[in-house]
Amino acid sequence: MPEAREMVHEVKVTVDENRCVGCGLCEQVCPVRNFEIVTTESGKKKSRVTEGAGERCFCCKACEVICPTQAVVIYEGLA
Repeated sequence: MPEAREMVHEVKVTVDENRCVGCGLCEQVCPVRNFEIVTTESGKKKSRVTEGAGERCFCCKACEVICPTQAVVIYEGLA
């Protein structure tokens, strides 16, 4: 029987910019560095998903749990 990670077909890591308050908790808790905090043109801090996040993410969902505004969502599809 395949392990759980082998069964995951596709993972999408998302941040809702309207909900994100730029606290940086997702960046701090992610073991594979799927987030970075950036400053927008308006001067606000926001979390941004880094390139290749879907390939690195192993769906621990620590980022979803720690986000105080539920801005981070991990979508996973099973094969």
